[in-house]
Amino acid sequence: MLARILLAREQPGQALALLDRLHAAAAAQDRTGSLIEIGALRALARTASGDEAGAVTTLAGALLLACPQGYVRVFADEGPPMAALLGRLIAAQRTGRAAAEVPLGYLARLQRAFGSGRPARDPVSPGIVDPLTSRELEVLEMLAAGRSNQAIACELVVTLETVKKHVGHVLGKLGAANRTEAVARARELNLL
Repeated sequence: MLARILLAREQPGQALALLDRLHAAAAAQDRTGSLIEIGALRALARTASGDEAGAVTTLAGALLLACPQGYVRVFADEGPPMAALLGRLIAAQRTGRAAAEVPLGYLARLQRAFGSGRPARDPVSPGIVDPLTSRELEVLEMLAAGRSNQAIACELVVTLETVKKHVGHVLGKLGAANRTEAVARARELNLL
């Protein structure tokens, strides 16, 4: 709690010193849950002190510990600063600059926990029988923006095959033969 207060008071150096001591104690006692939470806060403290590379590396370490147990809330509860840092980690992994490789499926799950930041829309429309899921709406928006399947896969942190399935579902639900028809139909139905 004190580390969070120090971060809120814009004292990242003091927060990091405290967190480093707590990290050493948790490591000595083999308290994985504490190491994960402390790691998340250390990453935020490094970001606040201007050490972006150290923040990404620290976050990757915490995520590698957290992944086997499926921790999500520990990171999602930290809000927008953690979401931004997670985005930088994903970008670093895509370009091969990340020190450690966190599984993409886990990163996607964390990203979903933060939400898309877009206003919620009701995917139910009188013109379609089977409503679009929130993920299908995301894919539809990217189709409307002219993005390729590969670009969509990179942005959503999913495989190309998953994107192809989503595109197929969008086309089927909108009764469209291709992307252009799907976007036009979605606009008619006020889904975009």
